Amino acid sequence: MRTKPSVLVVDDSADSREMLAEYLAFRGFEISEAADGEQAIAVARRVRPDTILMDLSMPGMDGLEATRQLRADPLTSQCVIVAISGYGFPAQQQTAKNAGCDAFILKPFDLTILADTLHEVMIKGASAFDATALMPRTATQSSKSSWVVAATPKPISCNPQPPRLTPPSGANIQPDPFDLRDGPPVPRKPEPTREPLFEFRLGHRTIACELRYDGESGVEAQFIESDGRVGLSQKFSTRALAVEWAEEHQRMMQREVDGRDVEV
Repeated sequence: MRTKPSVLVVDDSADSREMLAEYLAFRGFEISEAADGEQAIAVARRVRPDTILMDLSMPGMDGLEATRQLRADPLTSQCVIVAISGYGFPAQQQTAKNAGCDAFILKPFDLTILADTLHEVMIKGASAFDATALMPRTATQSSKSSWVVAATPKPISCNPQPPRLTPPSGANIQPDPFDLRDGPPVPRKPEPTREPLFEFRLGHRTIACELRYDGESGVEAQFIESDGRVGLSQKFSTRALAVEWAEEHQRMMQREVDGRDVEV
C-alpha cells in the first residue's frame, strides 16, 4: 500500500532528471524515473503515479506522444500530467494541452514551490498548479510567490486654489519654484535602456534576446522575433538572474527545435 505521493520524472537529461528526483525524494515523494516516452509509458503502467512530470522534447517518442498514449490507456488516464519545457510560446502550450497535459511549466522553475504544489495535487488535483507561481522568485513577487499588484491611491480632494494674479504687461517675472498650486513637479520617467545579449536561429526564424532596464522594476529579459514582436519575457531583480534565465531558455528552445523534423 502506497504511503507517499508518487511522482514519475521523465527527462532524457540524466543530470536534470537526477537533480529533480533527488530533491523530490528529499521532500517526501515516492519517485520513479524514465528517460524517454516509451520508458515513461512502461513505468507509468507499472507504478501508476499520482503525477507525471513530462519533459516534452526527448529522442525517440517525445513527451507529447507519450502523453497521448497515457491518456488513452485506462491504467494511466487519471494521472496528473505536467508538461515541462523551456520553449513556452503560446502555440507550444496549446499543443501540450491538446495532447492531454493538465499543466505547463517553464524551465527554469522554483523547485521548492514545485514540491509544495505536488503535495497539494493530492488534495486539489491538477487545479493545484499555477504556472506563473513556479517561475523563479523575483523582486516583483512575495515570499509566497503570489504576484503582488500595487494599487494606485486616488488623489485627495482639496479646497479650490486661489485665483492667480495676472502680471502687468511686459513684466519680467520668474516662476516661483515654491509655488505648488499646480501640484509638485512630476519627475520625468527615464526612457528604458536596452542591452543586446545574443541572437540565434530557430528553424527559419531569427530571434534576438535583450535585457530591458527601466530603473524601477529590475531587469526584464525579452526574446524578440524578427518582426519586432516580444515572444517571451520575464522580470528579475538582478542582471545575473535575467542572463541565466535567457541562456537556459535559448538552449531549451534550440534543443527542442533541433530534435524535431518539422519546419518552424
